[in-house]
Amino acid sequence: MTFTYNPGPNPDPITIMRMLIRDRNEASPVFQDEELQSYLAVENNIIKLAAANAMDDIASDNALLGSYKTGDKSVNGPAVAADLRDRAKELRRQVNEDFSTGSFDIVATDHETRI
Repeated sequence: MTFTYNPGPNPDPITIMRMLIRDRNEASPVFQDEELQSYLAVENNIIKLAAANAMDDIASDNALLGSYKTGDKSVNGPAVAADLRDRAKELRRQVNEDFSTGSFDIVATDHETRI
């Protein structure tokens, strides 16, 4: 299992997903790259939809929710879960708006990943 997080001018799809779901701590990641790739596959490589599904899964799974913290700070599980669900809903709204207006970006990769 691997962990990729390379922010910069041309981030890869896994990095973008990690940015959206705030899973940036290599020492204690919520997901491994392979899991994020599976979310992308399920959502036909639409990054925002894949990230929304990952956030819903974190919000619904106590084990994942417990690992979703910063350093040694504890989290208020129900509040974090509600925030994740709200953010997932917003990402889905953005995707729906992008597709309804025809204004979405294509990220060139070997899989044709879309934002």
